[in-house]
Amino acid sequence: MNKAIHIMTFPPHFKYCQKLIKEFNKLNTDNAPTDIYIVFDSIRDSYEFHKIDPDIFKNKHIKPIVMEKIIDYVNIKKETALPLKFQRWGALRRWVTLKRTYSILYLYKKGYEYLWCIDSESLPLVNFSPKQIFQNYINDKYLLVCEKHS
Repeated sequence: MNKAIHIMTFPPHFKYCQKLIKEFNKLNTDNAPTDIYIVFDSIRDSYEFHKIDPDIFKNKHIKPIVMEKIIDYVNIKKETALPLKFQRWGALRRWVTLKRTYSILYLYKKGYEYLWCIDSESLPLVNFSPKQIFQNYINDKYLLVCEKHS
């Protein structure tokens, strides 16, 4: 059963994403590493992220997903009623929804059964076990929705 962490980011949140990954690695109590996928809009964004912290992708369990590259892989044009033209739409909700949906579909087609989708500005505060979080979800599936911003 393949499991991974899915993090979407864009340039204004790169610093948060890098802090999240560092804290994740520091506070993760599991012995086995967890695959972490960082989702970028473009090749340029992936390059800019890498320039800020060149060592981040030396960890073989941290991998980029670039939307420009996966569009054909997930057959977006065939699976939608309208043709999709790649365009950097910024933070519009429509693009965020497409980015999350198709990057999740990409990982599903790569064999991942469970994904923990985390916003790039999230931050773990205490030691935790991703393995246990996944196991708790597998034992009792739920969707967590926050009613208010906190």
